[in-house]
Amino acid sequence: SYPLIDDGGFTTWIASRMTEWYAQYQNRSSNSQATVDARWIDFASAWVDVFMLEDGMVSGLITSTDPGSGLYNRETFTYDLDAERIIEIEELTKKGVDLEEFLQGKLSVSDAADYQYPVLAGPGFVMCTGFDAIRGDSLHLVPYVAVEEVLRKRSVFTKLAD
Repeated sequence: SYPLIDDGGFTTWIASRMTEWYAQYQNRSSNSQATVDARWIDFASAWVDVFMLEDGMVSGLITSTDPGSGLYNRETFTYDLDAERIIEIEELTKKGVDLEEFLQGKLSVSDAADYQYPVLAGPGFVMCTGFDAIRGDSLHLVPYVAVEEVLRKRSVFTKLAD
């Protein structure tokens, strides 16, 4: 499932991402030799968590099952509704900065390397772990103030500051 936002082509973009994922799932499941005993092995699920919907932007996290392994995949996104395009994570930082690594260094947890998914949100970046069907996931907020030294001044943050 995914949010329907009546602005800036986001619904078209997210629908195409879900269609791509579903096509991969159908392709893998149709190629499997499932027997009656194994029919419940093929399971698919995908959803979108929206972390921010403001100032002409929407950001979040897409979580989906990998039809081949049963593990979960994650993909972060920041969509500019005005420009009708995805904003790549590299566009948010100064040249040469690995934002994921930088944010992991700001976390005060022993397993900081597990927080691999930075999502732009209203008060800062939310760092997320992978998803597990039993344990769920874990989230930590890194406020903008803690990372402003590596952020590009003329980027989406100009829009958020207004």
